[in-house]
Amino acid sequence: MCVVKVKTFILGPIQTSCYLVSGSRSLSCKGSLQDGEGNPDAIIIDAGGDPTEMINYIREHNLNPRYLVNTHGHIDHILGNAQLKKEFPEMKICIHPADANMLKESRLNLSTELGFKFSSPHPDVLLNENDILALDTGSSRQSRDSLQEVKKSAPPFQFEIIHLPGHTKGGIGLLYKPVRAAPFSPRLRPSLALARRGGRVGAGGGEPRPCGRGESQGKILLFSGDAIFAGSIGRTDFPGSSHSELITNIKEKVFPLPDNTIIYPGHGPPTTVGDEKHSNPFF
Repeated sequence: MCVVKVKTFILGPIQTSCYLVSGSRSLSCKGSLQDGEGNPDAIIIDAGGDPTEMINYIREHNLNPRYLVNTHGHIDHILGNAQLKKEFPEMKICIHPADANMLKESRLNLSTELGFKFSSPHPDVLLNENDILALDTGSSRQSRDSLQEVKKSAPPFQFEIIHLPGHTKGGIGLLYKPVRAAPFSPRLRPSLALARRGGRVGAGGGEPRPCGRGESQGKILLFSGDAIFAGSIGRTDFPGSSHSELITNIKEKVFPLPDNTIIYPGHGPPTTVGDEKHSNPFF
């Protein structure tokens, strides 16, 4: 069984929850999560501000960041892209094609709303529904314009892309399912990111609470961006947003997951699918 380590960094003026996810293996975990030099692979999910603290952590723990995934194109999730790409030039910036233009256009990424203009580096990979990001990439294949990393046998550390439009047209979630997790049946297809009024959202920090010490062994994890928060949902009063579409996507793609699935949102503390199904006031 692989142990997935989730480190949370609260970055930027809107206190975005940005995640550094890495994997280590126990004696029963097949395959390798390391690059050719022996450094464990890692994936960065969103970069909402100055990433210096994250960069220092990566170097201190000898991690090899393969991907930086922007769950959507708003400024509070892409602000650290350029600095991270400069530090780790082999790392691939990934985003859904519907939000790709937001990386370069300050009007679309809403940086002008914060009083400045921001342009991110271009994406290296465009992620679509059901694409797989596999960090054990020894026998995988990939292209610049689209990504479908496939292995003959399932690698121990991979993420499935879920398209969750509503907050933005290209909002996505990243779903991690341990190799030994029980399968679930639904067909999977997936926010400036403050919660809608009526919900609760706060700034988390440190190691995620539900997993204890930031380790998740045998748990299904969903990194939801700004689709859903603890007790709330993403705002839908921005250009390209749709309240009805967001609600529908959460009901059809998030809520069918097992109740103990841990949700790591783009703002505020982690929660679970079960808690949101039963207590989120928007449902």
